[in-house]
Amino acid sequence: MGQPLKQTYTKKTMQAKRFSSIRGFFAPAPGTIKKHLNTDELARITLTALTAGAGTAALLQAILVNIGNIFPAPTDAALAAVVLTFALETLRRLNHGQKIAPTVAVGVRHLGGNGDGGSPYRDR
Repeated sequence: MGQPLKQTYTKKTMQAKRFSSIRGFFAPAPGTIKKHLNTDELARITLTALTAGAGTAALLQAILVNIGNIFPAPTDAALAAVVLTFALETLRRLNHGQKIAPTVAVGVRHLGGNGDGGSPYRDR
């Protein structure tokens, strides 16, 4: 009749691997530092921006061929998509990674000392 509704184990495994590789591309690159971009991050940003621009150009080119004259030229819209995606992806990737140093000093936690409950003015 038709194909069985169940997928085989190998098909499910292949789909999981495919999705994990896509998820890994959008995850932080290994060794990233917060508020800094390394070459791996820049390569990923550039690839994402070029893909967005190419997709926009292809979509508008298909509309142009089927309908005729349209307002935004496909090349102009593609360039705008590349610039916009590059800026947004850069901002997103700058928030990835580990912090360089802690923002709160380790040691004295409050005015009472190191948690011993004593007075902040020890010699009075």
